Amino acid sequence: MLLTTGQEISATNVHGEQVTGIVTAILKNTVIVSQSFTNELVPKEILKTQGYTFTNKNTGPKAINVRSTK
Repeated sequence: MLLTTGQEISATNVHGEQVTGIVTAILKNTVIVSQSFTNELVPKEILKTQGYTFTNKNTGPKAINVRSTK
């Protein structure tokens, strides 16, 4: 099944914990899954074993905004 942003999925995150949430970004090697108040990284390799496929186009933010303490 082709994975797209906006889908709800359950998978194992990079820490080995089971997470369920909405796909908010599909990056090069990971997928960002948004839960109620947190975002989780799920490796694409884990999703491939669950039968998910991906397009060659990466979607989602290309940079991370970091707040400055200065």
